Order: sequence, then C-alpha cells, then structure tokens
Amino acid sequence: MNFVDLIQGLLPLVSQVVPGTADATLLATAAINIIKLIQSQSNMTTDEILQRAGTTLDENEKMLIADLARLQDGGVKTPEPEPGL
Repeated sequence: MNFVDLIQGLLPLVSQVVPGTADATLLATAAINIIKLIQSQSNMTTDEILQRAGTTLDENEKMLIADLARLQDGGVKTPEPEPGL
C-alpha cells in the first residue's frame, strides 16, 4: 500500500473522534509516524504530503499533530527488554 494513500484514509478518522480521547491520540500518533516515514523517504514537507493525499487539516488539527510530534520526539523511550527475560 502506498503510504500517501494510507494518510488519505487515516486523517479523516482523526477528525471524526472526540479530541483529547485515547482514540484521537492513537490515530494522530499513527498519522504522525506515517508522515515521518514519508518525509524520510521523500524529503516532502507535511503540507506537501497532505496536498498529495488530497487531504486538508484545519488549524486545530495541524496544531494537534504538531504537538503530538513534539511530544513524541521528546517523549520517554520504551526501554529494551533485559536479556534472558
């Protein structure tokens, strides 16, 4: 599956769930990770990715995604499991 197509289908779901809920955070985090993957493979900006996917976000949705991206980049990393566990 093309990642841009995946974003095209995923982003409308983010706006359909109640902001601030676990579902909204989960979907937005998935979208952020897919956008980052596309950016690493193509050097496209977020706006270029959204435009190519034919998807638009309102300012609140853009702020939510930007905030979650910042939190994710500075967030706590999951520790690696200890050997033998």
